[in-house]
Amino acid sequence: MENRSNLFKVSALTVAMFGVVAMPVQASTESAAGSQYVELVNEFVADSALSGMIVVDHRYRRRDTGEGYSAGQDYTDYNLALAFTSGFHDGWIGADVAGYFSGSLANETGCSEITLCDVWDRSDGQLKVTTAALKFKTGEAVSKFGYIQSHGIGTIGNVWSFSPGTYRGASIVAPIGDWKMGYIIADQHTAPWWETVQKSASVEGSSPHEFNGKSPFDYIHSLGVTGNINDALALNAGIGHSQLDIDGDNTNMSYRFNVRYNIGDATSIAYDAYATDSDAQYDGLGITQGISFAHDFDVVKWNSEVRYVTSDNDSAVTPRTVGAYGSNNGTFSQWWDALSDWDQSGQLSWFNRASRNFDSGWFMGAGVVASTIDDNGVNTYDGEYAVNADVGYSVPSGALKGSTLKLHLTHVERDMIDNSDFTWQDVRFQVLIPYNFI
Repeated sequence: MENRSNLFKVSALTVAMFGVVAMPVQASTESAAGSQYVELVNEFVADSALSGMIVVDHRYRRRDTGEGYSAGQDYTDYNLALAFTSGFHDGWIGADVAGYFSGSLANETGCSEITLCDVWDRSDGQLKVTTAALKFKTGEAVSKFGYIQSHGIGTIGNVWSFSPGTYRGASIVAPIGDWKMGYIIADQHTAPWWETVQKSASVEGSSPHEFNGKSPFDYIHSLGVTGNINDALALNAGIGHSQLDIDGDNTNMSYRFNVRYNIGDATSIAYDAYATDSDAQYDGLGITQGISFAHDFDVVKWNSEVRYVTSDNDSAVTPRTVGAYGSNNGTFSQWWDALSDWDQSGQLSWFNRASRNFDSGWFMGAGVVASTIDDNGVNTYDGEYAVNADVGYSVPSGALKGSTLKLHLTHVERDMIDNSDFTWQDVRFQVLIPYNFI
């Protein structure tokens, strides 16, 4: 009853706050509250933004492990999101509020990462708060308190679907000359598709995920810096720490180092390393390293990325501070939208993608990734490859500018050690309609 009561209080508060942010942008000078109230409201919404997003996501994902294909996900779900970011009253205080409502037009396989879920069952017709925070400005430093997202500096990042996950805690971003320092601390996190920690938290390292109704960490925090060393060289580095239990017997440390060098205006190369020191998950270190190369051929953009993963106990590696699914995220830069996480210990993977944007608003791209895995006696397969493709259209101008239709296709094959079959296919059609009210 306590958890339901808290959820009701948060939901009621959010409804009230959304009612406030939906008010006219400029308060009437004839307000019954008087001219002083009018001045305060107008100052509060100065430099503010109210934006929304409609998302419809149709997905059919199937897998064949030797007994024929079966659907893993088969749904047509939607998000209706709204976000308000205020200006700073008197130059120092403001508020951010955001959330979304989700549901299904058709769903044959239960929970998806676009609708709210109660463990792995859908929870239709619910409003999820993703942001409800006060913010304070001191000089050029901005701090936030409440339900927040990560600023992405250091080792703690956002868990994303079409909306961000939510940390309960505080953050600060402060300039240091030409650099920025970022710190974040939280005692709780919910992925965007889960209502509350009590309905989502999974046992650390469990597979499949076992839910125990508790947060996988007591608290988590990170400190980082980002900036340009010179006109061509940029750095993002940080350190993180998490207490996994109240008794303090189990802790994780995380480290991130990312450096990018621009070789002229059209070419860049980058190195990214994310390491987690965890006795609970890796009996030591789990490290993900990547080298990225990008070149713009005017008409076509090309990306080539190599990744290598290893851990002290040869378990799969997730580049985040705490390993439990959906409980937090890291800031590792490579993501290939190719179904597999390419995260087995000893796995070396190479990804290449070419893409093109047309002036008419059409865009397309295709990628291929292949890998090999060290024979460590733990992994069930010794290699895999995937091909994927995208084609879509984004409205280039007008009131619906940025509205996008996108078709994404992926095919994965794995070389299983026991010579069994493994094929994975994904078809996804998305409609995204953003709108800025102010």
